[in-house]
Amino acid sequence: MANGAKTELHVFLLEGARWQDFLLQSYRTLHLTVQGIFLAIGTGLVVAGLGFDNLSKARAVAGIFVVIATLSLALLKAMRRLVLARGKDVNFWHKQIIDLEKTFPGSQRYFTLFKINQKDERDRPLLTQLFLREDSSQVDTNLLIEGQLGHTRKILDSRLFGGIVIVWGVLLIICIHIAKPFP
Repeated sequence: MANGAKTELHVFLLEGARWQDFLLQSYRTLHLTVQGIFLAIGTGLVVAGLGFDNLSKARAVAGIFVVIATLSLALLKAMRRLVLARGKDVNFWHKQIIDLEKTFPGSQRYFTLFKINQKDERDRPLLTQLFLREDSSQVDTNLLIEGQLGHTRKILDSRLFGGIVIVWGVLLIICIHIAKPFP
């Protein structure tokens, strides 16, 4: 492939990755905004329930809380699947870029170098040796893209979702205490 065509393809692949990453960040932002609203409503209901001395009012608030929590957790489940799927789409484009960069001189594989630098320090020397040598065409790109998620994606794609579930669990425990469903 001629250098001009490689450059055009490289730009196209970078734009594809940027587009998918933008969508991924948009989904995360939307999800966190909606979850923040649901959590604020849920917290408000729990605080309101703490102020009631009438058990029937506390139970009514607890019922509304359960509906809001259920909606929030259903959305969380759906958005988690969507975010993970979009993350795979981003990975697809990253693989294409790295595969194309394997045809470039080692000193011009900037995206590949960026991905190596995102990895854990103990993996960097081996990845640098594999991906930046002149003949890296046989190296499996998945070594660099998949496997362990980067620090940010680890936090956003797993721990953040789990943290939201834990917050809802704590609020639910408080809500159950307020509603006294068991004499």
